[in-house]
Amino acid sequence: MLEKFGIKPGLERIKKVLEILGNPQESFDVIHVAGTNGKGSVCHMLASILTKTGIKTSLFSSPHLVDPRERIKIDGEMISQKECINISEKILKTAEDNKIQITEFEFYTILAFCYFKEKNVKIVVLETGLGGRLDSTNVCREPIVCVITSISFDHTEYLGKTIEEITYEKAGIIKKNCPLVVYPAQEKNVFDILYKKCKEFNCELIMPDKNKIKDNFCELNKNLYNAEKIYQSFEYNGNFLKIPLLGKHQKLNLITVLSVVEILQRKIEINYNSIKTGLEKVSLHARFEILNKNPIVILDGAHNPDGALALSESLSLYFPLKKINAVFGVMKDKDISNILLPLKGCLKKVLTVCPKNSGIYNIKKSNRAMPAEELAKIAQRFSKTAKPSESVESAISEILKETSKDEICLIFGSLYLAKEALEFEFLKNFPSE
Repeated sequence: MLEKFGIKPGLERIKKVLEILGNPQESFDVIHVAGTNGKGSVCHMLASILTKTGIKTSLFSSPHLVDPRERIKIDGEMISQKECINISEKILKTAEDNKIQITEFEFYTILAFCYFKEKNVKIVVLETGLGGRLDSTNVCREPIVCVITSISFDHTEYLGKTIEEITYEKAGIIKKNCPLVVYPAQEKNVFDILYKKCKEFNCELIMPDKNKIKDNFCELNKNLYNAEKIYQSFEYNGNFLKIPLLGKHQKLNLITVLSVVEILQRKIEINYNSIKTGLEKVSLHARFEILNKNPIVILDGAHNPDGALALSESLSLYFPLKKINAVFGVMKDKDISNILLPLKGCLKKVLTVCPKNSGIYNIKKSNRAMPAEELAKIAQRFSKTAKPSESVESAISEILKETSKDEICLIFGSLYLAKEALEFEFLKNFPSE
């Protein structure tokens, strides 16, 4: 019934199913977010802020790491198992009765829309899955604001081989008379395409001024071993804000979020306290996530070159000169050499793994993941010590045993790898002194 990896462009299938179900996507306001990197961070920050205002706010994000229900939340709470099962059965029966073969992502999107309608949510923060123009989420009614985060190369087999082609697909979420907030560090040709589209659609285009926000990165090093939760802090319009998301790039994601908030404040009362407490409550795995402090264990879902560059910059910023022992695994369609390039020179040891990437409802396992042996051959160009490991569990166990207190254990690459790492019992119980 569900096609896990058979990505089939087009909105016809999902529109048919939604129409039969009463078009639930028309029952709430939407903040629509597309981009290559930073979508998850921006969406989670926005949803958390809006929840703190008292507005019933839902979040649809992807992919999930441990539980598929992570994708569908209202005021930070996942859809219950019972409601998930009940709505799922209804959707699958509707698709089967009408001989409509939907993909897995279409299924999740429909599930979210039906659930949000049932619960009478007011605003949905809606993250695209792939692209924008033909993404399943692009059946929503006209958004109150659109957001496009950092655009770079990824999923080129579906979105295009050039940055211009990729931008065209992402820009497909732009609707007439709808304000667009754009991440403030886009390439000029990306911005030019977005500007042209906004002019054509009579849209207000907002490019945040990144100089309006000041950071204090040294706070991490000072508090790393003492704080229960680690934050980086910022000053914006004379106010102090902090977020538990690390990395230089998060400053730009934050100013993007704050620019969206300024647009929303034209219609919604959002005070400083809602912004402050909302940002402090953000929770998001595998974004330069420090899982352990002694030794330092970092989990990061860097699976494209721009993500790897941000990872490298964060490592240099927070942990300069420290050697890194890494567990690395990605899908075979990724630009592996340019993911590893920013980390060349700081990798002491690399163990490559083949992450599991099975779907839901007993969907047949695909072979999207790069085999550990093949991945090791590529990784050896950047670290001569790179070698394959038979499993994620054995790789993490070996790396942890060999990482001293003056070194870093880095688990990075595919979010499928992050999922396995978060489920790894030994890592869960690893002592943090």
